[in-house]
Amino acid sequence: MSNLSGVSNAVNDPNEQFDYFYKIIVIGDEYVGKTNFLLRISKNYYDPNPKTTYGVEFEFKTVPLPDSNQKVKA
Repeated sequence: MSNLSGVSNAVNDPNEQFDYFYKIIVIGDEYVGKTNFLLRISKNYYDPNPKTTYGVEFEFKTVPLPDSNQKVKA
């Protein structure tokens, strides 16, 4: 686990600060719900009529660590 204290991310919000950053790759067969899984985790949204995703999709979520002033972005 790398500590990126004070690093900002220009992709989402250039002013957002976080302490840890993880890149997670979700792979699987077609039509198993990878995109809906990402949407549920990142935006708490579920699409009952999803469209096929072609290529790559990126989502980000930043959460505070319990009992700490640190944040994790994945």
